[in-house]
Amino acid sequence: MQAFYSDNFVLPLPPGHRFPMAKYQLLRDALAAQLPQVQFVQAPAAIDAELAFAHHPAYIGAIANGSVDAKILRDIGFPWSPAMAERARRSVGGTLQAARTALAQGMRLNIASGSAVRFEPGQERTVELVDYAGDRTVYGFRGLTQGKL
Repeated sequence: MQAFYSDNFVLPLPPGHRFPMAKYQLLRDALAAQLPQVQFVQAPAAIDAELAFAHHPAYIGAIANGSVDAKILRDIGFPWSPAMAERARRSVGGTLQAARTALAQGMRLNIASGSAVRFEPGQERTVELVDYAGDRTVYGFRGLTQGKL
């Protein structure tokens, strides 16, 4: 099994910023210690075409080149930097690659459409991977699956 990470893209946050950036590396370290069979892979960067499924091309460009409006940055909660733009691309890319990898292996997450699984500090949850049923024919995902699984 593979898990994708982007915790090595650390944002240069101002002193006293409330976001606990270090938690992602700590989580990966803890998972690696408890799950040695998991292969941890650096997340690929999402490309503009992938980001455009959710964002306007002007927004994608503004985030990439640092010309994003100050109000938008306040809403995001992080100051702009090249590392912020890259981390965002890696976070999205890792999510997409995890879904593609699971699908290519005939698996999917067992969560309701439109829902999210959120973990608060100290909480534990189980997210189940389940086999595809039916005739197990899937097309798409950049050609990773083009027929029977």
